[in-house]
Amino acid sequence: MPTENELKFILNLNLSELLKNPESELKDPITILQGYLYSAPGISLRIRNSSTLRGPDIGTLTYKQHIRAYPGSPARTVEIETLIDALDWHDLFYLAAQETLVKTRYHYYAIQDGKTYKWEIDFFWEGFHNNGDPYFILAELEMPEGQMLPDFVPEFIQNYLVYAVPREETQDFSSRKLSNIEYAKQKYVELA
Repeated sequence: MPTENELKFILNLNLSELLKNPESELKDPITILQGYLYSAPGISLRIRNSSTLRGPDIGTLTYKQHIRAYPGSPARTVEIETLIDALDWHDLFYLAAQETLVKTRYHYYAIQDGKTYKWEIDFFWEGFHNNGDPYFILAELEMPEGQMLPDFVPEFIQNYLVYAVPREETQDFSSRKLSNIEYAKQKYVELA
């Protein structure tokens, strides 16, 4: 897998109102159940089950490590992901019970100069049923390795933007950290 190179943007919780509109610009919902088998500063081993309305559930095991190959080299995040079967996912999810999360991922497609940019917008929920309002909303844009800034931030994202996360703070807004509901709510209050 290529180096993970993404920027994160915290969005206003009012964005959840759009989910009630069938004509919403948010597309392709994916329900994600995720758990962490191991985590330490700059390292995580997670399992994820992704389900859509169109196909079977997909289980994955993902290892991520934030590294510098040698002193003075640019930092990067190595991400290695593989598919796992349903039984393995279920058994491993049970082991990860202390650090789990439920989120719904939507896609927002922005077009500029004939090029399409896919933004992922994650709604973090308390419990497994996505009832009520999300406790956190995070948009991410994956960019080619080496690109430091997005070509543009679409008006849709700007309209709901609470905070553009600087690169040096991205670890503070990892899904693992945001799985701690009280931590995530406190971060949102600090920034809103």
